[in-house]
Amino acid sequence: MFPSRAGLHHLALLAPMAVVLSASVPTRASDPTRPDPGPQAASIRGMSCVGEEPFWGLEIGRTEARLSRPGAAGIDEIILTGRLDTLDFLEPPAAVFRGDGREGLLVATMRRESCASTMSDQTPERPWRAVVSFPDGSVAAGCCSLAGADAARVAPDVEPDDWTRHLADLLPAIGACIADGRVPVEAVVSAWPMNRGMAGIRLRAPDGSRHDCIADATGSRVETLVPVRESPADAPAEGNPVFLPADPDVAGPPNVACGRIEEVLASGGALAGWLHRDPCRE
Repeated sequence: MFPSRAGLHHLALLAPMAVVLSASVPTRASDPTRPDPGPQAASIRGMSCVGEEPFWGLEIGRTEARLSRPGAAGIDEIILTGRLDTLDFLEPPAAVFRGDGREGLLVATMRRESCASTMSDQTPERPWRAVVSFPDGSVAAGCCSLAGADAARVAPDVEPDDWTRHLADLLPAIGACIADGRVPVEAVVSAWPMNRGMAGIRLRAPDGSRHDCIADATGSRVETLVPVRESPADAPAEGNPVFLPADPDVAGPPNVACGRIEEVLASGGALAGWLHRDPCRE
């Protein structure tokens, strides 16, 4: 569901706040006149983009997008019919949407890289940057995050004993333990919810040592941080998958010799890190 015109008009008047739009895009799969999104588009089904100075919002689906911009009488909305293609072989990956609407052609090019608000340092970063050529010929930049099913923070086929089934709720505590700084963190090998609003996070340092961090589930404080005496061999469920924190100095996913990598997004759409499933075993 898209925001109401009244809600968007309210946002447009509250400069310098960013326009935040809904992440869903209506699709019309039953309409045979809709263009086929093609094989490359299968990896990304939607993106939610916003821009500032001037304000604009673009909700992109596989075959349709909705552009919202402030107009003389409120918020102008244009539906564009086209296609979203992804270029996964590039490093970092990119995506392009081309769509036609009542005012002409729009082309949006998205590249996966950290993207910050140009008006507020309190707005969470998004993991994609966009450059948009509007139907009127103007060009603007903005930030995007994956929309709809692509924004899921864990894979839909998570096993019952997979610790990442709680990952969305554990991310604030994980962030607090990593930011604590007493232990350099290479990976999170396990995490679990605890009583009284706490969470347990098992950290692995670059030297292979492991440490248990107990933190408030909201990420507001770290209560304890102690070395783990138990051998990894005595914890067979530990370490698959592992969570690899995002490195702000490195673009794109980490290179791994075994297994597969999944993107993990924080609640605001910023890149939190990566899940590494089925890593190599020594």
